[in-house]
Amino acid sequence: MAVEDKDLMPRAFQLPEIDDEFKLDIPPTSGLEYLRRVQLEAKQCPDVVVAGLDPRLFHEKQTVHIEDCFGLQPAPSGYSPSIEWQRHQVVYFSQVRQKLARYKARNMRQTQPPLVKLPDRGNVEHWCNLCFGKLNPRGASDGPPLLGNSDSSQSAAAQRTCDPAPGSEGGTIGTDAGVSVTEGPSTSSLTSNTESTGTPPLLSIIANMDQPTVIRVLEYHINWFEATGFTMEQGCWFYALLVCLEKPLVPEACALLRVLARHCACLRASLESVQDERLVPLNLLVCLVARYFDQMDLADGS
Repeated sequence: MAVEDKDLMPRAFQLPEIDDEFKLDIPPTSGLEYLRRVQLEAKQCPDVVVAGLDPRLFHEKQTVHIEDCFGLQPAPSGYSPSIEWQRHQVVYFSQVRQKLARYKARNMRQTQPPLVKLPDRGNVEHWCNLCFGKLNPRGASDGPPLLGNSDSSQSAAAQRTCDPAPGSEGGTIGTDAGVSVTEGPSTSSLTSNTESTGTPPLLSIIANMDQPTVIRVLEYHINWFEATGFTMEQGCWFYALLVCLEKPLVPEACALLRVLARHCACLRASLESVQDERLVPLNLLVCLVARYFDQMDLADGS
């Protein structure tokens, strides 16, 4: 122990200084002599001790295998979008975020309550009921259908699930690549439909969500994505939550976005055809995570 470290370590016992006549080869005859022996041995220990091992002897005995999980599962040939398409989506997404920011600033003094009462941030069951009505495990007979089993076109599916209901007031903040953020129907129609089909990401809802709520609900949706598969309704919610997500990203949000991109890439790699209507929304989410939120190691065509 170095001399200058004495004052940094509090003493448990106050012992007199060791004289030169103290001999270590004689067994201690009292507790005081034992403590003196410990004190003297501590002074003789070096500050740094290095084991004299040759690490080359263990190179052939390594059994730990660490996979490279930082990249993204590549898209099959013909499944990834062009660079021009990705740039267009990033520009359009930025415009949607600016529209939402202007909407919040304009209505800051006249904040309107959401048409649907928002659940508590930590109530995952109520958020599931709000977003989907009833979410069943993969393979269940009821609940929101998984995409890819319908013969309708991608634009028709987006029109059904993301546009406001007939007779609703307001319109969309933005629609592109099959997703949108909408100003939706009246309170009475929402109350009757929420229990069965869920609620789309209405402007009145997402504008009243603070950042901790946005991040928590994004985590919920990623877990539901992994458990039940990908639906167009959930794609609308993913897009809306990304619109609300503020930059710079906090570490938790950054980690969630990377998990989302990997889930999208894995599902995309399992699609049987480029005509699958899940392909464009999946490509869009990967594009936004990589190119707008600066996770470029996950970008397609990088």
